[in-house]
Amino acid sequence: MRVGFYWKTSALTLCLMALAAANSLAASDERLRTRLEAQSLEGSPYGEQPLHDVRQLLEFYESRDFERQWTHRDGSLNDTGDHLLTVLSNSRYLGLLPQDYHVDLIQQVSDQEKGSNHGKAIDLELLLTDGLMLYLKHSYQGKVNPREIHADWTMDGRTLNRLNTQQGQFTVEKLEAMLADSEPEHPDYSRLKAYYRQLLERTRDNDIDFPPMTGLLKPGSQSPVLASVRQALSQLGINIKTDGNPESFDEQLKRGLMQFQQHHGLNDDGILGQRTYDLLRKIVNGDTSTVRANLERWRWLPTQIASDYLLVNIADFNLRLVRDNETVLSMSAIVGKPFRMTPVMSEKMRYVVLNPSWSVPYTIASKDLLPKMRSNPDYFRQTGMQVFENWGQNQRTIDPATVDWNKVSARRFPYHLRQPPGPNNPLGRVKFMFPNPHSVYLHDTNDHSLFRKGERGFSSGCVRISQPIELLYEIFRDHPRITRQSLDEILGQGKETSITLHQPLNVYIQYWTVWIDESGQPVYRNDIYERDARLLKALNESWLNKPQE
Repeated sequence: MRVGFYWKTSALTLCLMALAAANSLAASDERLRTRLEAQSLEGSPYGEQPLHDVRQLLEFYESRDFERQWTHRDGSLNDTGDHLLTVLSNSRYLGLLPQDYHVDLIQQVSDQEKGSNHGKAIDLELLLTDGLMLYLKHSYQGKVNPREIHADWTMDGRTLNRLNTQQGQFTVEKLEAMLADSEPEHPDYSRLKAYYRQLLERTRDNDIDFPPMTGLLKPGSQSPVLASVRQALSQLGINIKTDGNPESFDEQLKRGLMQFQQHHGLNDDGILGQRTYDLLRKIVNGDTSTVRANLERWRWLPTQIASDYLLVNIADFNLRLVRDNETVLSMSAIVGKPFRMTPVMSEKMRYVVLNPSWSVPYTIASKDLLPKMRSNPDYFRQTGMQVFENWGQNQRTIDPATVDWNKVSARRFPYHLRQPPGPNNPLGRVKFMFPNPHSVYLHDTNDHSLFRKGERGFSSGCVRISQPIELLYEIFRDHPRITRQSLDEILGQGKETSITLHQPLNVYIQYWTVWIDESGQPVYRNDIYERDARLLKALNESWLNKPQE
């Protein structure tokens, strides 16, 4: 728990400090030591202000013989202190709250007349150092605990223990090096951060007026909304010729809308609905909230992202294979339904299974398949599904025809179902395994029709991919023994076969609702799991009053 130390100084304390102060650095150091060791002081001209970690402050100054880092003896800030205050003030450009790092109080104390408060240097020292410690923590591993948003979170984030390792007097150069090291080291994060700053600093003079819209607008429609849509598309580089009335929906406007919808993962039907309209307004007039939420998600990732990895963006319904930080393969994906969400995780792919059988999870068997068994007498013949009683060495095969499925309880489903390899198997011809607590994996499918949908949240948690064989070939491209020909031979045999990867491949399953593409354009996706609002609410909570474990 946070040490209960509040910023309280009394007039008597200030007088004693003034009497004890000498013109030597040692006297100043002693005041700093006394203030930290006191743990609780009363009365404050500044109001209550909790320090976040008194123990770490004490360790920090002990390692420096209690020498001040940010202030002169008269209480004014030195160059490094000035720079640190600017950094803490600019934390808003990371989507963080400057008041969490005492910025308001630091400025209040700093603005006092020089020499009017002999404890001023000590006040600023502790506030600045405490603010820096918390800023580095938030910049390095996020302000919000990801488990507040993802109840099943298991991914290890970044750990920070760097402030006390920076020995000696701080300089602007030392501080800058530490700050640069605290943020995620990935070009996607850097692009998103730059875009966020651009949104914060933009003026509203050129905002487009988007009138309220109801219903759907299609070719042939007339509406003042369409003039705003044309103007917005033009700002995004989608130029549409207007031969007649700008409020008329013609074929050229339809093609422009289709181009916009394709870029942002919407159904590219060229019809102007509320989702397309709202997204167009959000992008053109600037939306900071979505970007801010996604900056925080980047801070939850592990310290280093490998140069070779496989990335699934749940909100984008997409998988990318990256080699040497370059995308070599990209494909559509189907992810979990909102009530059976695909979890966010970071794991390592270790093996693949060709011609996999499907051991049906209990939830799917009892909730999804049991109704099909009851309604279709030919279900087992058509699918080849096998039924087992018990598990492991004690399991035995059951003839499904001997079971009255109408009497089987969905709440206490007593059987284990398994579907052998074959054309009816929902896992298709290959599954890609990265052992994890959620039992989630990537796999082929025997039904590719759903890949034609714009939003593809249809699975029970696992990720179906549209080009599994191409991914299989690419993963084993540099394997010393496994070739494309040998993979084809195994697939052709139809026998379930596991193959270990020569080197484990990093797999990141993430949830990003906005990013900046390589051309510098923002790309937004629908928040299918409705997580952005919860994350923003947590980001907006003041850390000063937030109980910590």
